[in-house]
Amino acid sequence: MTPRMYLQSLARSSVRMTPWVGHPNRGVHALGHGDGRSRDHVHGYVGRCLAVLLALLMVLATPARAADDSLFRALGGEAGVAAISAGLVERVYADERIKHLFQETNPRFLTEQLRKQFCELSGGPCKYDGETMKKSHAALGINKAHFNALVEDLQLAMDAQGVPFATQNRLLALLAPMYRDVVTR
Repeated sequence: MTPRMYLQSLARSSVRMTPWVGHPNRGVHALGHGDGRSRDHVHGYVGRCLAVLLALLMVLATPARAADDSLFRALGGEAGVAAISAGLVERVYADERIKHLFQETNPRFLTEQLRKQFCELSGGPCKYDGETMKKSHAALGINKAHFNALVEDLQLAMDAQGVPFATQNRLLALLAPMYRDVVTR
């Protein structure tokens, strides 16, 4: 059963919860139906709710990725993505606001990792095999201003390649969820 089918079956379910029905022997409140159904039935309902919550969390935890390769092609394919990555790294190492964050990183390595990541996210054939964003940025102390500076540098790199504004926004929308893993202070 797919998660969608499971959610639809839950929506059709006749289970209705009446929360906080008092327990007569203890001064504690317990979940119940108020219509005489057994505790096992309540536990089944709670179990289904937890399963739905788990399914939703798994969907939300999946990294964003383009549904097809149209963004990859709009960025100029492999050559375009490579040029954008190289342009970004060139700008980052020249940017007084953030260049100190990259002192310990080999520029060629960073360019290649960004190329793979942009390629995969945009629907291209590449596979990003680097560290998670959270792990690779944990010790850097990146703040919102640093993040915004990098985004500006990426936009300038895309401008230099003639990437249309709407296409830039499509890539930035795929990268935006990484904010919570990259910004640590």
